[in-house]
Amino acid sequence: MQDWLDKFMVGKKKYSASVVLPIIIAVINVIVANPETAQNLTGLVQEFVPTLIAFFGGIAYTIIEGLRDRELAKGKTTLGSTEALSAVVPPSAVSAVSQLQPSAQAAPAAPPAVPVVEAPPEPLDIKAFHERVLADVESRYKETNPATIFYEACDKGSKTKCEHISHAQDYYDYLVSLAYAAEAYVKEQTQQETAAAGGCKGLVDPEYAKMLQDLNTTIRNRDYVYALARTNIDWKTALDINATLYNVGVWAQHLITTSYDIK
Repeated sequence: MQDWLDKFMVGKKKYSASVVLPIIIAVINVIVANPETAQNLTGLVQEFVPTLIAFFGGIAYTIIEGLRDRELAKGKTTLGSTEALSAVVPPSAVSAVSQLQPSAQAAPAAPPAVPVVEAPPEPLDIKAFHERVLADVESRYKETNPATIFYEACDKGSKTKCEHISHAQDYYDYLVSLAYAAEAYVKEQTQQETAAAGGCKGLVDPEYAKMLQDLNTTIRNRDYVYALARTNIDWKTALDINATLYNVGVWAQHLITTSYDIK
């Protein structure tokens, strides 16, 4: 209410100064200076021409000042609203809101991803595996010798799941050593039997020929297992339930020649 009264008084003062006062002055001049002319309507109009000019000039002045006051009032209103908001909202709240706004600066680059290095697998427990072979060779072959041990190791390997390619490498290193021992044993037995028969058993003993072939096959399979380890071939998926220690070597050549995935 007080603001409205103030605005009214300001407008009233300006209106009085620009409109009412010139009219009063003009009327007084006419009456005092020319009392005869005041009685004449035509003369009165002529005398009021300067007054009318002053009157319309006052109106123009009033309009211009009114527009100027309006702009000043807007500025005061905005300033008053800002000050009122500052009085109501504490600075801590304003600071909190500004912190929630996204920063114009670019976010710092994320650190490079550290590659996950898998721990090397535990090596195949050859000692425990060999103990299992020795425990069953007698009941299966009725005797224990390097040849029967070799064949029992082949059988055990075909039934033991291969968890890692390095386990197949360890197994075939072990199996090749057994194959050499078995070949030497069979060769010696063949020579003894040939000598006992007076050297008439034949040029090549079938049992020894088979053992020699098995030795060469085992060596070849071991070499392909090592070649398979240098590839990215998913041999586990390819072999599925047949992914055993022995079968990895049996199928290694086929996997390599059909996949062509050598590192």
